[in-house]
Parts: sequence; structure tokens; C-alpha cells
Amino acid sequence: SLATVGFGQVVFALEHFVVGTALPLLYLFRRDDSIFYFVMYADMAWETYDMLAMFYRRLTGADYTISRYNKAIDNVMVPHHIFGVGFEMMALMAGPGISK
Repeated sequence: SLATVGFGQVVFALEHFVVGTALPLLYLFRRDDSIFYFVMYADMAWETYDMLAMFYRRLTGADYTISRYNKAIDNVMVPHHIFGVGFEMMALMAGPGISK
């Protein structure tokens, strides 16, 4: 339904703001390495769950994705999530010192 899609988009935007802007700014000012690790692992978990939910939707038709996009966009979102997780894994291997 449209309400479900709208709610999914609000949650999607909120996650991008918190993990993509607010927490990195907090890390920038506090230099607390635990924030760096939390942001990396939180976003990897978010993207991995959403990607698995997309695959599950393809198999069963049941939509448990976070953003509730139409499944036609999965062809763009799956590579986006795969590369996002890959870049975050590289950042974790480099450690928080890479951003200092």
C-alpha cells in the first residue's frame, strides 16, 4: 500500500541521515573509535538485511524489505548494497585511523 511505501521511505531516509550524516559528524568531533566501528557494522547489517529481504521477496513474493520499493528497483539496489558492504569491509580492515 502507499502508506507502507511512505513509511518505508521515512525509515530509509532516517537511517541514511543517522548513519550517513549524524554519527559520522559525531565521530569527526569526538574521535571515538567505537563510533566508527558502530557506523560501519550498523550500515553493513542494514544493507545485508535489506538485500536478503529482496532475495526472499523474489522467492516468495512476501515483502519484508526496509524501504518497500517496487521489486523492479532490486536490480539497482542489490549491486548498491553489495558494493556498500564491500567498501565498509575495506574501511574496517583499514581501521578508524584511515579517517584521521
